[in-house]
Amino acid sequence: MKKIKTIKGSSLIIKYTVISISLTAISVLLCSTAASYLCLKFDIDISILKYASVLICAVTSAVTGCTCVRGFKNNGFALGSISTIPLIIYCFINLIFHSSGGVLFLIKITICIVIGGLCGAYSLRKTKRIKVK
Repeated sequence: MKKIKTIKGSSLIIKYTVISISLTAISVLLCSTAASYLCLKFDIDISILKYASVLICAVTSAVTGCTCVRGFKNNGFALGSISTIPLIIYCFINLIFHSSGGVLFLIKITICIVIGGLCGAYSLRKTKRIKVK
């Protein structure tokens, strides 16, 4: 009986984790910078940024969910939802240090999981499947 090689599988999981963490960090940084710039440019009150963070979480989970799932063939919703775990940890740390409210935190988590999962499922569905006759 042949041995099953799991080297490719473990490297795929490591690559998935690294991409998820790095994309989350880059996306949050860019979206937060854009939101801060818009608040400064249009002289909007800083208290609005608390609610803009929901939009930042939605955009970040969409980018992360779509990009991280590309190496896999199935389970797009589950993998897209799992790829938002670094963002959920970031939101939890943000809740601890800046008391933004528990309800807003639950809204962010729900949006992250749903949008990340839907974008992951859409990303897998978008790949072209070639039928060989």
